[in-house]
Amino acid sequence: NNFSFHVEILGSKPDLVLENMDVGPNPVRGIPSDIVFTVSNKGALDVSNCRFEVRVDGELILLLNLSLEEGQVQNISTVYTWEQIDPIVSANLDINDTFDEFDENNNGVSRLLKIASPEYDLAITSIDSGDPVFRGETVTLIVKVENKLAVIPFFRLGLYVNDSVSPEIQGYNETGDPLFYIYQENLLYGEIRHVSIFWKHTQVTGQFNLTVIADIVDIDNNTSTDKKLKDNNFTNNKLNTTILVKPNDYQLFVELGNLPGIIFLNDTLRIEVSAINFGKEICCECPYAVVDMANASDVCRGAEIALYINGVEEQIFQTKPLGRVNGEEIRVFYWTPKAIGSYVIEAIIDPGKIIDEYNELDNRASVEVNVTLPEEEFDTVTPSGKEDSSLIEEPLVWVPLIAVSAAGLGMFIYGRLGDDDDYLDYYEDSDSASNIGGVSQQSGFRYDPETGETIDVRTGEIIQQGGKK
Repeated sequence: NNFSFHVEILGSKPDLVLENMDVGPNPVRGIPSDIVFTVSNKGALDVSNCRFEVRVDGELILLLNLSLEEGQVQNISTVYTWEQIDPIVSANLDINDTFDEFDENNNGVSRLLKIASPEYDLAITSIDSGDPVFRGETVTLIVKVENKLAVIPFFRLGLYVNDSVSPEIQGYNETGDPLFYIYQENLLYGEIRHVSIFWKHTQVTGQFNLTVIADIVDIDNNTSTDKKLKDNNFTNNKLNTTILVKPNDYQLFVELGNLPGIIFLNDTLRIEVSAINFGKEICCECPYAVVDMANASDVCRGAEIALYINGVEEQIFQTKPLGRVNGEEIRVFYWTPKAIGSYVIEAIIDPGKIIDEYNELDNRASVEVNVTLPEEEFDTVTPSGKEDSSLIEEPLVWVPLIAVSAAGLGMFIYGRLGDDDDYLDYYEDSDSASNIGGVSQQSGFRYDPETGETIDVRTGEIIQQGGKK
């Protein structure tokens, strides 16, 4: 009853299997499809960095490095938009034969797919026409288009005004020919795109009906005659909107008079503001019958003017009615700063935007003024030493002094060397005293050259240096 047999135990190996490929129902060219692959490891050894790739007609569309444990099953998904007709889809595991497996023949799968012809559905879902415009302005429409089916290679948008059968001109080409459409390319399945289209001929005021129409076109940008590119649903290819074109009759302007760049604290600044009208008469509260703005009654009012200091409203008033084209009113404001610093003084006409103007950019005028402390005045005091030295440095002062000193020295030498040896007799005998407006008189002193003494002749006393003897 005994039975014996021989068992050979082999080393552990993985077994990588690509079990299934699911493309989903009814794939259509130009429309994305979900592709799901099921892979597993039925062997007894874990693997890592296993190369997995997917190709469509030989073109690589997916490449992954997988890690699969023993007995693990994994689903791998990708999305692909079909461009080919009846392509071959193939997927493979362990392309480079990196792993030694129990079975090398279950690593791949390949399938020929039938791809249906594409269907197209181009839709306009909304139009943003923006605010009303003034006569002469360009209207910009933002058109929201959506592709509901297969990829659309080319399409165009045209704009029609009221009941016109001709689209509005969008621009000109290099040769000067008008362009009537806005062209777009490659709108993907499910893609939403915002495209701008323009109405440039707003020369008439009033309410207008605008219609935008979207068409699928061929490669030459003409309406496609190929049935394969036909739009399956024309009911959502056009959309209407309305736009108001206003007359550009009113135009205000504000000016600030010349202001200093620097003023002192607590000084009162005179601010002159001019309200100017370039357009039609402006009378916000005038009776309908008033047409003479210059002689309008006091109850009539024109535009508001506000003065702002650093963005804070300081004063506001309303002008009298402003006449056509050249109406102007000047208003004077006064402002006294209470602190030093930099201030922006700004005048705004029609701050509440009550008057519907063509251009609001010239309704503001501003200037920056710096407020500082007054400068103190000081008396300049020159030190006495510096003043004396400045006199000595003046040639007109010291040249005459040298001349007078030289003349005196000469007189002294002449007196010493004279025949009478009495240089003081000059005061007694000189006739020049009367010539210079003085009174001639004797000095009363005599000098004895033999003894070197000076004698007071009236008293007989001898005069020496340091006083009488």
